[in-house]
Amino acid sequence: HKVILNRNDCNFGLAKHFNKLFEMSGGEILVSAAGDDVSSPDRVKILADEFYRLPDDTMIVYSNGWKTDEKKQRIEKIGESFRPQFPYNMERILRKHRFLTGATMAWRRELMQNFGLMREDCQNEDITLLYRAVLCGRVAYIDDCLVDWRRIQGSLAEKIDDIVLRRIRAFGWRCSIYRQLLEDMNTDINKYGQYLPTVEMHLARNEFQYLQWKQPIGMLTIFLTSIKLRCPAIIREYYRTKKHQR
Repeated sequence: HKVILNRNDCNFGLAKHFNKLFEMSGGEILVSAAGDDVSSPDRVKILADEFYRLPDDTMIVYSNGWKTDEKKQRIEKIGESFRPQFPYNMERILRKHRFLTGATMAWRRELMQNFGLMREDCQNEDITLLYRAVLCGRVAYIDDCLVDWRRIQGSLAEKIDDIVLRRIRAFGWRCSIYRQLLEDMNTDINKYGQYLPTVEMHLARNEFQYLQWKQPIGMLTIFLTSIKLRCPAIIREYYRTKKHQR
């Protein structure tokens, strides 16, 4: 095996770092392994065997796993929250965003080669790759628990107790995914164009709700909530994105 050790000069953010890792990688099937998660020793072999067993248009295979706490104690199976709901199709996943946990996922290189690198303001690779997989192929699931997934303070999966901040993050997160999806669909407008009006509607609705939650009682609320979370990256990213769009 060839091992590449990489250390960035600064924190690139999720999408830019993900893009760089893809460009550094080789192979037809890619398996992500975040630094705060633990994979079982046979995880890659099991996922690869499943790919070779299934039809060639299978773009993603993901598994069950365990949610763990800061002490790495197992809490519950991921599948209890993100149950597989087949068949995967664009109409269904546009209605419900989360069908899988990216920490357990393996995917074909084609999902980045055919659609290109992710936008740097994209805040979630899991759902972006899921949309791409459904656009050009199929998704499969195995119930083996192959990953211990940590959802702790400071991680991207961190749960925020403040409902206003949680909503701001959720709607900003969705906006970034819909912008990426619109761009992906434009790679073949004749094939994917039927979904564009629906995605544009979802993006507009989430941008409206994002601003609605950010400005319920004026800019004072935004200022105070930003200080509380030390100006979270999602808010800064949203303003940067809007500035570039103007």
